[in-house]
Amino acid sequence: MEEEYEYKPQSSITDFPSNKYHIGRRRVLATLLDSMMLLAPLVAITANAAHFENFTVFTIVALIYPWFQISYFVFSHYRSGQTFAKATLNIRLVDISESGGITLKQALLRECVWIAIEVFALMAYLIRTINSASELPWLDMIESVGSSFATIWFILEVVTVLTNKNRRSIGDYIAGTIVIRTE
Repeated sequence: MEEEYEYKPQSSITDFPSNKYHIGRRRVLATLLDSMMLLAPLVAITANAAHFENFTVFTIVALIYPWFQISYFVFSHYRSGQTFAKATLNIRLVDISESGGITLKQALLRECVWIAIEVFALMAYLIRTINSASELPWLDMIESVGSSFATIWFILEVVTVLTNKNRRSIGDYIAGTIVIRTE
């Protein structure tokens, strides 16, 4: 008696339910698209710097722009789980349970390292502004360390997203969130 054997072709990666986590490239692209979109006002302000006093332009850039950028991510994620680029690329930020959106606390926790970096940069800017006549080599060193930390943090975030199976960033682990496909 011969058993019947039904041939089943090997499944492609798109047949697996876990495909909703295969968003590494989309996440990186969303970050780049959002960053380019957010840089437009900065470029416009800087391009028109000749019309302003230097102090005014740098104050706007140093005090307002970074908080505008962080607010964009925090409130977009809190409101809908999507920035403009995430919506365009059909990905959404949800609670790790995947039962729905995220809380404001989760949105803030997800950006907490960037918030700390910006607070640090703001303090350095204010110290430099107040002491503009004097040289501050210690402040140069602190600013250099802060800038290096921001670069290292960004690299760690990208590497983490691209190297774990659910494509979660360190911020996702801190906040208890995950980015999934919506299509």
